[in-house]
Parts: sequence; C-alpha cells; structure tokens
Amino acid sequence: MANKALFWYNYKRFVDEGTIKPLSPKTFALSGLITVCGLVLSLTIYCLVFPDSFVGENTPIKLFFCTLFYMLGTLAMIGGVYFGISLAVTRFIPDKLCNISGQCKSAVMAYGTSSIAYSVNKEFEEEINQSENPLKLAIQLAIVGNYIDCIAMPTIDDKVLNRLLMQYREIKLDDKIYKLFTNDLANSRKVIYCTDNCGEIVLDKLLIKYLTLYYPQLEIQVIVRGEEIGNDASIEDAENISMQEVAAFEGNGTTIAGTSLHLLSDELKKKFYKADMIISKGQGNYETLSGSGLNIYYLFLCKCNHLQKIFLAKFLDPIFSMECERR
Repeated sequence: MANKALFWYNYKRFVDEGTIKPLSPKTFALSGLITVCGLVLSLTIYCLVFPDSFVGENTPIKLFFCTLFYMLGTLAMIGGVYFGISLAVTRFIPDKLCNISGQCKSAVMAYGTSSIAYSVNKEFEEEINQSENPLKLAIQLAIVGNYIDCIAMPTIDDKVLNRLLMQYREIKLDDKIYKLFTNDLANSRKVIYCTDNCGEIVLDKLLIKYLTLYYPQLEIQVIVRGEEIGNDASIEDAENISMQEVAAFEGNGTTIAGTSLHLLSDELKKKFYKADMIISKGQGNYETLSGSGLNIYYLFLCKCNHLQKIFLAKFLDPIFSMECERR
C-alpha cells in the first residue's frame, strides 16, 4: 500500500506541474465498483440475518446489527476509495513515468557521461583539490548536478546548466548544518548515500570519493532505484560510471521516484535504521524520507512549487538541509 509521503510525491506534485494527468477514469471506476460491492455485501448479510428487517419492531439487537453493518458499509466505501488511490500511486503513475525512460533517460545519461564527466575528471576535480575546503566544494557541485532531471524540468537547458556549473562555488551552505554534517561524518562508520537522477551520479561519485578520502573509516552504501523509473539512476547506470570504484551499491527494490522505507525489503530497511547517517540526493528522496526521524542530510535543487513553499525558496535554489528533529 502506498504511504502518505509516496502519495503526495507521486500524485500532487506531478499533477500540479502537469507531468501527468490526474487519476484515470478506469481507476475511479474500479474504486467505485469495490465500494458498491462492499455496500451490497453488507446489506445482503444484514438481510440474511434479519429476513424481516424492514418490518416489525425495531429491537435493540436489530438496531445494533443495523449500525454494525452500516459501519462495515462505510468502511467498504473508504476502503474502495483508498484502494483506488493506492492502485494509481503504485501502478498507474510509475507506469506513466517508466514510459518516458527510454529516449529521455538516454539523453540525460549523456549529460552525465559526456558533457559533465570529462570536466569533472579534469577541470572540476583539479579545482576542488586546490581549494581550501575540497569536501565543501564537492557538496556544492553535487547539488548543482541535481538540475539534470528531465522529469521535473521541461527541458535541460545547456546555458542554465553551464551557468550553474560555473557558479557552484557561490552556493551557500548553512554553517550550522555543515558543522553537524562533518561532525557526523567524523563519528560515523556506516553511511547510506541515496542517489537521484542518472545524469548527476557522476558528481555523486566525486563527492563520495572525497567523503572516503577525508573520513576513511566510512563504509558507504550507495542506493539506486530498483528498476527503471523515469530518468532516475539504476544499477546499470551505477555500473556505467564504475561507482564500485568508490563505494558498493545496490538497488532499493522499488519502482518509485524516491526511497519509501515502507516499501523496502526487511534487509535493506535494517540497513537504513542501522546507518549512522544518510545522505539523500534529490526531491523524490526528500519527499519520501522526510519525517522518518533518521539522521538524514538532504541535497537538491528546488524544482517544484511544493518544495519552494516548504523551504521558502525560489526556483533552482540550492537546498542543504537535514531532518527537522535534529536541528
């Protein structure tokens, strides 16, 4: 069943932005059918128990069972509507997103493996190495990479991308959160890094390289999507950039644009709860992990109205945040 965060992310955001259409008529028809069947079943059972239900004296026992089956009918109606929503969230919407994963994903991955990869391996990495705080610059660059997203972005504009890449050093990271972040790194051993889009994971790889360089005790587990979904990073994408050179990686086993703890396998869920800290890239991971109470740091660009309202941010503003419970 879909949880609240997953529903909000997959439905409200995409409908508001026009990425998909609202729930299909077939879904509502199925939900209505289940509702009607529940009501008919409740009424049938009631009539079988009390053949003379609609005649005679209304005894307390009859009123009791009448109220009971009325409540069952109401629950059936609520269940039918919820089933329709859950079906749409777990089946209909991911299928819509998967339909665009071919040509769009190839184009997005091309950004990560060509136009960015060469620069990262040469110019950016050299610049980061020569800076006073290489880790901080690697974080800033990783946040900028979150622009490469053909789901949230109508088009990936080369000019905008180049401008963001040239200005990544100007991204302001909250000093208090950054201090907590580095302190947690120094005192952590098991770290989970949740990736987002396939075109930006080459920048995630660079950040992970500096994390392990400055904190060699870290055991970083990179999490990608379980299967193809939109332009999100998959196991194949991680293999294409040789992510194993800096950290082990695995799929989350789901087909949603995020990381919902409720949908993870028991084994992977234990890894999340046992992790000393979690680094979460992208809006989808934020909307599905936020509120979990885990030690999570979020890195992304604001690309939707919903998150702009939450963070009081403008379009493409950088976000470096953490779980509210620990601020």
